[in-house]
Amino acid sequence: MTASARPPIAYGSRAWFDLVGATSLTLGAERFHDALLELVGALIDHSARWVIRFSDVALPEVMSTHGVPSHVVEHYNASCASIDPFAAHWRLHLETGVRALSRFEGEVGSVDPYPYNQAFKPAANVTDEVGLFVSTIGRSSLGLFLERETGEFTDEELEIARLAFPTVDGLHRAHIGRLFERVQRGDSASPAFLDGSALVQDRHGVEIHSTAAWRSAAQADPRIMDAVQAMAGEGAECLDDCILTCDVLDRYFPLAPEGRLFALAPYSADPEERTAAIERASLLARLNPRECEVFNLMLAGGSTSSISKVLSLAKGTIKNYKLAIYRASGLTSERALIQKYGVRG
Repeated sequence: MTASARPPIAYGSRAWFDLVGATSLTLGAERFHDALLELVGALIDHSARWVIRFSDVALPEVMSTHGVPSHVVEHYNASCASIDPFAAHWRLHLETGVRALSRFEGEVGSVDPYPYNQAFKPAANVTDEVGLFVSTIGRSSLGLFLERETGEFTDEELEIARLAFPTVDGLHRAHIGRLFERVQRGDSASPAFLDGSALVQDRHGVEIHSTAAWRSAAQADPRIMDAVQAMAGEGAECLDDCILTCDVLDRYFPLAPEGRLFALAPYSADPEERTAAIERASLLARLNPRECEVFNLMLAGGSTSSISKVLSLAKGTIKNYKLAIYRASGLTSERALIQKYGVRG
């Protein structure tokens, strides 16, 4: 796999700014993320590129690749997505920025990359990966990945990626804004990251945008909108045929600052996962917002120490939240909690 045949260009050089300008011309276009990844790849020698969507509740989804054989993508989806340390780290920290596979081991509050290293690296013929996690909406992120066939990404290369990250993330935010400007004007359908059944409300509860699938589902089942009106904040509620989730949007979201994103997710075909999903939603409805945060971080593999760092709370406070979660669930251990409510790979 040879994705970068030309020598890397220097960050901050005329060539770099020319490429930033060329990337900005793709804002709102279908090939934007490929152009954005080319921008990153121009700075750092690499052998292949991936764009992957990450969520705190679902397995990673490969959006596009360059220089990656199809059998490697199939292997990732079948055997590696469920143990991807980048995905586990996102679920645990919901943290944008730059992260390298070779730097996971030994980091406080991180995850164990060993199973993924054993399953993916030999099959893909790679020795290291670096990912730039950019902001999207709700509790999801897009990861822009560079891979290397020989050696690890150096500290200097990772620093270059960190220097470039604000530009990369800013371009991505502008891209999201451009997409929603077109939606508001009626010039295009929903952005790809709102595929499926989704509703966006502003902070006053006024509908700003909904997909055709959402409108069809809400028309067929009036209880969906009843459930929307009853939800006070983030969370999930089990309906007859699907799960309704709600995420609060940040203050910079272009379409509805501090609004809410609702989505309908079908139940898994796996009876065990369907039961776990229903039980997760039922438990979340009985927890307060802070307990929900701790619960989700526990399912992502977070220890008491790492959760206390993520939430900037004392370890004793986290232990008290855990006790409250155990009482609400009727369980007595973290292992039992994860076995009952954890997302199946």
